[in-house]
Amino acid sequence: MCITHEIEFLEGEGRFEMQSNFKMHCLLLGVACMAISVPARAQSVADGSAKAGSETGIQEIIVTAEKRAAKALNVPIALQVVSGDALKSRGFSNLQDLTSIVPSFRADNPGNTASTTFSIRGVGQRDVNPAGEENVAVMVDGAYVSFIDSVGQPLFDVERVEVLKGPQGTLFGRNATGGLVSIIHKGPTDHLDGYATVEGSSYNGWRLEGAVGGPISDTVSARISAQWDKADGYLQNLTGPALLAKKNTSVRAEVKYKPNADFELSVSGHYWRAARVPGVGLVNSAYVTDSSGNIVSPTSAAQYAAYCASLGLGTPPAGAWQGGSCVAAQAGKYTGSYGTSSFYDSTYYGLSATAKWAISDTVNFTSVTDYQHAEMNYSANITGTTTPLFQYDIATHPQRQFSQELRLDGKVGRLSWVTGLYYLNIYHSVTTDVNLTGLGSADFRADYSQLSKSYAAFAQGDYKLTDELTFTLGGRVMYDEKKIHNVSSGPAAPLVFSEGLDASNDKTNWSGKAVLSYKPSRDVTLYASINRGVKGGGYNSGGVQAYTQSAAYYKPETLVSYEAGAKASLLGRHLTLDGSVFHYDYTNYQAFAAPIGGSLMTINVDARINGAELFATVAPVKGLTLSGGVTYLDAKELNVPYGTGTAQFPMPAAPKWNLTGEVRYAIPVLGDDELAAQLNAIYVAKRSIAAVDYPAQDLPAYHRFDVRVTYTLPGGKVAVSGFIQNLTNEYILQNRVDFTTLSGNSVDTPERPRWGGISLTYKL
Repeated sequence: MCITHEIEFLEGEGRFEMQSNFKMHCLLLGVACMAISVPARAQSVADGSAKAGSETGIQEIIVTAEKRAAKALNVPIALQVVSGDALKSRGFSNLQDLTSIVPSFRADNPGNTASTTFSIRGVGQRDVNPAGEENVAVMVDGAYVSFIDSVGQPLFDVERVEVLKGPQGTLFGRNATGGLVSIIHKGPTDHLDGYATVEGSSYNGWRLEGAVGGPISDTVSARISAQWDKADGYLQNLTGPALLAKKNTSVRAEVKYKPNADFELSVSGHYWRAARVPGVGLVNSAYVTDSSGNIVSPTSAAQYAAYCASLGLGTPPAGAWQGGSCVAAQAGKYTGSYGTSSFYDSTYYGLSATAKWAISDTVNFTSVTDYQHAEMNYSANITGTTTPLFQYDIATHPQRQFSQELRLDGKVGRLSWVTGLYYLNIYHSVTTDVNLTGLGSADFRADYSQLSKSYAAFAQGDYKLTDELTFTLGGRVMYDEKKIHNVSSGPAAPLVFSEGLDASNDKTNWSGKAVLSYKPSRDVTLYASINRGVKGGGYNSGGVQAYTQSAAYYKPETLVSYEAGAKASLLGRHLTLDGSVFHYDYTNYQAFAAPIGGSLMTINVDARINGAELFATVAPVKGLTLSGGVTYLDAKELNVPYGTGTAQFPMPAAPKWNLTGEVRYAIPVLGDDELAAQLNAIYVAKRSIAAVDYPAQDLPAYHRFDVRVTYTLPGGKVAVSGFIQNLTNEYILQNRVDFTTLSGNSVDTPERPRWGGISLTYKL
């Protein structure tokens, strides 16, 4: 039972403050409980692909989580699937939005879509080094996306998004220790199909989006889609344009050739341009180090002044100790004097070809060939001053990636199998510049190139021991090569920024899985698994680089997962349940560490995670759908360097509790129409930001509520929606990076405050 909340409207800030002993997450827990406990008539994950509470129940959804089509209910993997219709109904525009409905999924980024990093069940990488790769792999139409400045690409004209939880190293392989996010776009159809959407929103926001496709001849079909999305910044700048603006242009086209029932070739191209905007907005929060070297919040102006003086930065401005840096005070939560030096822009494009050939009735061949190109410029004013005193710049020029996968799958008697070969080549050319000359220090510039190659062979088989019992065994062998050439400049010292770095490393490793799944009935799947995932090693090459050459390389990480789960579609597909418990043993976890002499770097530590999660959807009556999820994590790093020894700390980006809930009610008004109202809610507990946890710097817990009302006109071709995001106008921090030992502050990225809009969609 939840304690009644005290609600107070604060006119000065125009928002609601909600307080109770249990805080507002009781409300979210209540929504999740309703989804589980309402007596009703249920499938697995919330897909949103059927009309709410339809008489036929919650629609089953087909996934390709094991590189062949199967019902989500029958796949012995913890996963959540969101259909394209569900993405539209919620107004989602990128993968970060999935955090509101996938409770174990987290996203961080330091402003705009630059350097977006993901975590699943606490496993993720927060290092913004462009040449690094993530623990959560992102696949787009079967091709791996390695660039962290490109995974934040706009999400539109999508068939579905699959979020696979836990190591996915056997079939997907590349650096998927935490899990996998797979985006599958809508392809060409055998009939005319398309839509157009126009949306206006707060902060002078406008979004135009559309797609059209269909047959060109008996053997050729095509589809083209595009989106233009812009908005002014929401971080007010007293000495320049508002920050955290956006202006995106995206185009995607695909042509499919299908001469017969046995062969199909699809060729697609995509382009995304994030035009230069005064985009990077970083709010300053003041911090000091105490006598023990711990980072804490200052308790007085005098204490902060003494600390700033110890850094050689003189006396801080009045009020800076309550919010700001040693050289600037923060005017407000969303207001500062940032000048005109911060900006962001990027370009990303690629070409992909997928061929599918049914060699026989039991054997299929698939080839996925992919090329990607990305360039990005990012400049951030760290101290929040009109004239930048500490500027952090990143530029990639360019980044290129080529991959080739060849795959066979088939079935022989009770055995279903998949096997294949994979090749990946990634090239980075990057400049980073940490300019501290305004603070009386040096300009730490690095120009480096990095080449990564990976060769892999994989196989997986599912053998039906009985009609109800299936044993799965899979493995992958990988050979990785990585070379770096880093030309750095700095004061004379035996450190990377003064010596530079020429190095290479190669490593052979393996991943594998064993799963036992049991289906006591058509609508229930039980499973237990052991899964070994591996992420390749890499080189630190960003930030101040105040470390020796021997510390530049971080080793591959290995995660062994032990998991048991259950999926059920009950009561005539009107209730779906998907739950699991898991234990992770982590060796050489690649943890983000800051500050280490002002460096932003990755180090190896060991870790362990114990967790549980449950997601449910229920359609108790026609028109009403309730869904809710909860993830619990006990995530610890075990041997983090600290002082003269080691210590145990919480893992970054791994909140102990994460809850999501959704209520959607749809009713006809005139008969052949629909009025739908939807409330989404999320609660996220506090979370650490780096390998060494200083509690004062933890990102605070937050709640968020989003509402949307949609009226679909008779005939179903036209829909009008009105929406409000962050209804209670809560101040939410999505990212924090520490620079206490350089300028006496962290830099924080807040989410957009309350905003809303209206959209109109027409379907062909």
